[in-house]
Amino acid sequence: WDEKTGKPINIEQQIDQCRVERMGAKAYKFDADEQRDLTVFIKNQSLGMPVGIDLAKGDMKGWWEKGKETYYTRTGQLNLACASCHEANAGKYIRADHLSQGQVNGFPTYRLKTGIVSLHNRFRGCIRDTRAEIPKAFSDELMALEVYTTWRGTGLSVETPAVRH
Repeated sequence: WDEKTGKPINIEQQIDQCRVERMGAKAYKFDADEQRDLTVFIKNQSLGMPVGIDLAKGDMKGWWEKGKETYYTRTGQLNLACASCHEANAGKYIRADHLSQGQVNGFPTYRLKTGIVSLHNRFRGCIRDTRAEIPKAFSDELMALEVYTTWRGTGLSVETPAVRH
């Protein structure tokens, strides 16, 4: 939770905040190689530790509610929700990869065909695949979805970077 903005903050935003406020450097462009690499390095320091999110901080519970709503709302020309795949079809194959149960403990993840993929890049890719309007990275909608999907993985171990096909 970031008290200054009154919003959740993720690791990429925290990295950029430190770069700008403490180093006098520019924020990374979304999904720049350096941003992904540094995010993997930092998250990998917690490898094996349990995922947890404190819903009591700030208005995290409100963001959790918005994220849950997004997760279960059907959208796009294909009329799919996150839950359509990650609950109804978890464990089945989509293309050459198993569908997860909608947890994000392995992100950023390494995908064999594309290299390191950030969480918001994956969110945006899934939304694109439903043929819906794609929100900007770190938008309120995707930040709420990140809060909710992080919560779904409570107690799982950090696996960054996980490997996917």
